[in-house]
Amino acid sequence: MHKLLIKSDDQTENSASRALGFFLDKDAAGFYEWHDWSAEKGLERLVFRLSKTPKYLQGHLERIYYCFQKQLDEQLYGALVDLLLVLNKSGDALSRRMIAGCKSRLTETQIQSLEKHLDSKHSGNPLLPFNRYSVFANGMLSTSAIVQIAGKDDQEHDPLSVARDYIEVSQLDEAITILEQAIMEQPERLELHDELLSLYRSTRDKSKFSRMYGALSDKQIILPPEWEQLKAFLGLGLIA
Repeated sequence: MHKLLIKSDDQTENSASRALGFFLDKDAAGFYEWHDWSAEKGLERLVFRLSKTPKYLQGHLERIYYCFQKQLDEQLYGALVDLLLVLNKSGDALSRRMIAGCKSRLTETQIQSLEKHLDSKHSGNPLLPFNRYSVFANGMLSTSAIVQIAGKDDQEHDPLSVARDYIEVSQLDEAITILEQAIMEQPERLELHDELLSLYRSTRDKSKFSRMYGALSDKQIILPPEWEQLKAFLGLGLIA
Protein backbone atom coordinates (compact mmCIF):
# COMPACT_ATOMS: atom_id res chain seq x y z
CA MET A 1 0.00 0.00 0.00
CA HIS A 2 1.53 3.29 -1.10
CA LYS A 3 1.91 6.12 1.35
CA LEU A 4 1.09 9.64 0.28
CA LEU A 5 4.06 11.76 -0.70
CA ILE A 6 2.42 15.09 0.06
CA LYS A 7 0.43 15.50 3.23
CA SER A 8 -1.80 18.52 3.65
CA ASP A 9 -5.38 19.42 4.40
CA ASP A 10 -7.14 21.11 1.51
CA GLN A 11 -3.99 21.71 -0.50
CA THR A 12 -3.73 18.15 -1.80
CA GLU A 13 -7.38 18.09 -2.81
CA ASN A 14 -7.04 21.43 -4.58
CA SER A 15 -3.93 20.21 -6.39
CA ALA A 16 -5.78 17.14 -7.59
CA SER A 17 -8.65 19.29 -8.84
CA ARG A 18 -6.32 21.52 -10.82
CA ALA A 19 -4.51 18.53 -12.28
CA LEU A 20 -7.83 16.92 -13.24
CA GLY A 21 -8.94 20.12 -14.92
CA PHE A 22 -5.76 20.14 -16.95
CA PHE A 23 -6.25 16.56 -18.09
CA LEU A 24 -9.85 17.22 -19.09
CA ASP A 25 -8.96 20.32 -21.11
CA LYS A 26 -9.00 18.93 -24.65
CA ASP A 27 -6.85 21.77 -25.95
CA ALA A 28 -4.23 21.56 -23.20
CA ALA A 29 -0.71 20.82 -24.39
CA GLY A 30 -1.89 20.35 -27.97
CA PHE A 31 -2.48 16.64 -27.46
CA TYR A 32 -6.25 16.65 -27.89
CA GLU A 33 -6.02 14.25 -30.84
CA TRP A 34 -4.51 11.51 -28.69
CA HIS A 35 -7.02 8.92 -27.56
CA ASP A 36 -4.53 6.69 -25.80
CA TRP A 37 -5.09 7.61 -22.16
CA SER A 38 -2.17 5.56 -20.90
CA ALA A 39 -0.19 6.61 -17.84
CA GLU A 40 2.69 7.68 -20.07
CA LYS A 41 0.52 9.91 -22.23
CA GLY A 42 -1.02 11.51 -19.16
CA LEU A 43 2.45 12.24 -17.84
CA GLU A 44 3.44 13.93 -21.08
CA ARG A 45 0.70 16.49 -20.54
CA LEU A 46 2.13 17.36 -17.13
CA VAL A 47 5.65 17.55 -18.53
CA PHE A 48 4.50 19.80 -21.36
CA ARG A 49 3.03 22.28 -18.90
CA LEU A 50 6.25 22.28 -16.87
CA SER A 51 8.31 22.90 -20.00
CA LYS A 52 6.44 26.19 -20.36
CA THR A 53 6.75 27.16 -16.69
CA PRO A 54 9.83 25.38 -15.27
CA LYS A 55 9.64 27.17 -11.91
CA TYR A 56 6.03 26.13 -11.25
CA LEU A 57 6.75 24.23 -8.04
CA GLN A 58 3.33 22.67 -7.67
CA GLY A 59 3.61 21.28 -11.18
CA HIS A 60 6.81 19.48 -10.20
CA LEU A 61 5.15 18.00 -7.13
CA GLU A 62 2.14 16.86 -9.15
CA ARG A 63 4.47 15.22 -11.68
CA ILE A 64 6.39 13.39 -8.93
CA TYR A 65 3.20 12.27 -7.21
CA TYR A 66 1.71 11.12 -10.54
CA CYS A 67 4.80 9.04 -11.39
CA PHE A 68 4.83 7.49 -7.93
CA GLN A 69 1.15 6.53 -8.03
CA LYS A 70 1.35 5.19 -11.60
CA GLN A 71 4.48 3.16 -10.77
CA LEU A 72 6.55 4.91 -13.45
CA ASP A 73 9.85 4.42 -11.67
CA GLU A 74 12.32 5.74 -14.25
CA GLN A 75 10.05 8.68 -15.00
CA LEU A 76 9.89 9.32 -11.25
CA TYR A 77 13.66 9.59 -11.02
CA GLY A 78 13.67 11.97 -13.99
CA ALA A 79 11.02 14.11 -12.27
CA LEU A 80 13.09 14.26 -9.06
CA VAL A 81 16.19 15.26 -11.02
CA ASP A 82 14.25 18.07 -12.66
CA LEU A 83 12.95 19.28 -9.29
CA LEU A 84 16.50 19.47 -7.89
CA LEU A 85 17.82 21.21 -11.00
CA VAL A 86 15.08 23.84 -10.96
CA LEU A 87 15.38 24.46 -7.21
CA ASN A 88 19.18 24.72 -7.61
CA LYS A 89 19.96 24.00 -3.94
CA SER A 90 17.08 26.06 -2.54
CA GLY A 91 14.24 24.23 -0.82
CA ASP A 92 16.58 21.63 0.68
CA ALA A 93 13.99 20.35 3.16
CA LEU A 94 11.36 19.89 0.45
CA SER A 95 13.83 18.11 -1.83
CA ARG A 96 14.88 15.68 0.88
CA ARG A 97 11.26 15.03 1.82
CA MET A 98 10.37 14.16 -1.76
CA ILE A 99 13.38 11.86 -2.13
CA ALA A 100 12.56 10.12 1.16
CA GLY A 101 8.95 9.63 0.12
CA CYS A 102 10.00 8.09 -3.20
CA LYS A 103 12.68 5.73 -1.90
CA SER A 104 10.53 2.64 -2.32
CA ARG A 105 10.56 3.20 -6.11
CA LEU A 106 14.19 4.26 -6.53
CA THR A 107 17.35 2.22 -6.80
CA GLU A 108 20.12 2.66 -4.24
CA THR A 109 22.29 4.26 -6.92
CA GLN A 110 19.58 6.78 -7.75
CA ILE A 111 19.01 7.64 -4.10
CA GLN A 112 22.72 8.14 -3.51
CA SER A 113 23.03 10.34 -6.61
CA LEU A 114 20.18 12.60 -5.53
CA GLU A 115 21.40 12.88 -1.95
CA LYS A 116 24.99 13.50 -3.07
CA HIS A 117 23.74 16.36 -5.21
CA LEU A 118 21.99 17.93 -2.23
CA ASP A 119 25.03 17.44 0.00
CA SER A 120 27.40 19.12 -2.46
CA LYS A 121 28.30 22.73 -1.69
CA HIS A 122 28.19 24.06 -5.22
CA SER A 123 24.99 25.21 -6.91
CA GLY A 124 24.23 24.03 -10.41
CA ASN A 125 26.16 20.81 -9.82
CA PRO A 126 26.75 19.37 -13.33
CA LEU A 127 27.44 15.89 -11.95
CA LEU A 128 23.85 14.93 -11.19
CA PRO A 129 23.16 11.80 -13.27
CA PHE A 130 20.02 12.06 -15.35
CA ASN A 131 17.99 9.78 -17.58
CA ARG A 132 15.96 10.37 -20.72
CA TYR A 133 12.96 11.50 -18.68
CA SER A 134 14.82 14.49 -17.19
CA VAL A 135 13.66 17.40 -19.35
CA PHE A 136 15.73 20.14 -17.69
CA ALA A 137 19.10 18.35 -17.67
CA ASN A 138 20.36 20.29 -20.72
CA GLY A 139 22.30 17.33 -22.06
CA MET A 140 24.42 16.70 -18.97
CA LEU A 141 25.92 13.25 -18.74
CA SER A 142 26.20 11.24 -15.58
CA THR A 143 29.52 10.81 -13.83
CA SER A 144 29.63 7.20 -14.99
CA ALA A 145 32.33 6.58 -17.56
CA ILE A 146 31.09 6.39 -21.14
CA VAL A 147 31.38 2.76 -22.20
CA GLN A 148 31.12 0.80 -25.38
CA ILE A 149 28.29 -1.69 -25.79
CA ALA A 150 30.32 -4.85 -25.85
CA GLY A 151 29.32 -7.64 -28.16
CA LYS A 152 26.77 -5.60 -30.09
CA ASP A 153 26.85 -5.78 -33.86
CA ASP A 154 24.33 -3.41 -35.39
CA GLN A 155 24.05 -5.65 -38.39
CA GLU A 156 23.02 -8.64 -36.30
CA HIS A 157 20.95 -7.09 -33.52
CA ASP A 158 17.68 -5.25 -33.49
CA PRO A 159 18.43 -1.49 -33.61
CA LEU A 160 15.76 -0.74 -31.01
CA SER A 161 17.47 -3.05 -28.50
CA VAL A 162 20.88 -1.59 -29.33
CA ALA A 163 19.57 1.95 -28.87
CA ARG A 164 18.03 1.07 -25.51
CA ASP A 165 21.35 -0.39 -24.39
CA TYR A 166 23.01 2.94 -25.16
CA ILE A 167 20.25 4.80 -23.31
CA GLU A 168 20.87 2.68 -20.22
CA VAL A 169 24.44 4.02 -20.02
CA SER A 170 23.38 7.62 -20.86
CA GLN A 171 24.91 7.55 -24.36
CA LEU A 172 21.97 9.38 -25.86
CA ASP A 173 23.74 10.68 -28.98
CA GLU A 174 24.69 7.13 -29.95
CA ALA A 175 21.13 5.95 -29.34
CA ILE A 176 19.74 8.75 -31.49
CA THR A 177 22.12 7.91 -34.34
CA ILE A 178 21.16 4.22 -34.24
CA LEU A 179 17.44 5.05 -34.29
CA GLU A 180 17.75 7.64 -37.06
CA GLN A 181 19.58 5.17 -39.30
CA ALA A 182 17.08 2.43 -38.51
CA ILE A 183 14.08 4.63 -39.31
CA MET A 184 15.55 5.61 -42.67
CA GLU A 185 15.78 1.91 -43.46
CA GLN A 186 12.57 0.75 -41.75
CA PRO A 187 10.22 3.76 -41.62
CA GLU A 188 7.21 1.51 -41.08
CA ARG A 189 8.39 0.48 -37.56
CA LEU A 190 6.40 2.76 -35.27
CA GLU A 191 8.29 1.69 -32.14
CA LEU A 192 11.47 3.17 -33.63
CA HIS A 193 9.70 6.48 -34.14
CA ASP A 194 8.36 6.43 -30.58
CA GLU A 195 11.81 5.83 -29.08
CA LEU A 196 13.51 8.47 -31.21
CA LEU A 197 10.85 11.09 -30.51
CA SER A 198 11.15 10.38 -26.81
CA LEU A 199 14.88 11.13 -27.01
CA TYR A 200 14.33 14.29 -29.04
CA ARG A 201 11.82 15.43 -26.43
CA SER A 202 14.04 14.67 -23.44
CA THR A 203 17.14 16.30 -24.97
CA ARG A 204 15.19 19.12 -26.67
CA ASP A 205 17.53 18.82 -29.63
CA LYS A 206 15.79 21.00 -32.21
CA SER A 207 18.67 20.72 -34.68
CA LYS A 208 18.63 16.92 -34.87
CA PHE A 209 14.85 16.83 -34.92
CA SER A 210 14.68 19.32 -37.81
CA ARG A 211 17.35 17.51 -39.79
CA MET A 212 15.65 14.13 -39.42
CA TYR A 213 12.20 15.59 -40.07
CA GLY A 214 13.50 17.12 -43.29
CA ALA A 215 15.23 13.92 -44.40
CA LEU A 216 12.10 11.85 -43.89
CA SER A 217 9.95 14.43 -45.63
CA ASP A 218 12.33 14.49 -48.60
CA LYS A 219 11.84 10.74 -48.96
CA GLN A 220 8.06 11.32 -48.84
CA ILE A 221 7.74 9.04 -45.85
CA ILE A 222 4.38 9.30 -44.10
CA LEU A 223 5.19 10.26 -40.52
CA PRO A 224 3.21 9.28 -37.42
CA PRO A 225 1.23 12.26 -35.98
CA GLU A 226 3.58 12.39 -32.98
CA TRP A 227 6.18 14.09 -35.20
CA GLU A 228 3.90 17.09 -35.67
CA GLN A 229 3.04 17.09 -31.97
CA LEU A 230 6.70 17.17 -31.00
CA LYS A 231 7.39 19.89 -33.54
CA ALA A 232 4.79 22.03 -31.78
CA PHE A 233 6.23 21.06 -28.39
CA LEU A 234 9.70 22.23 -29.47
CA GLY A 235 8.26 25.51 -30.72
CA LEU A 236 9.28 24.93 -34.33
CA GLY A 237 7.44 26.49 -37.21
CA LEU A 238 7.37 25.19 -40.73
CA ILE A 239 10.39 23.05 -41.45
CA ALA A 240 11.62 23.08 -45.00
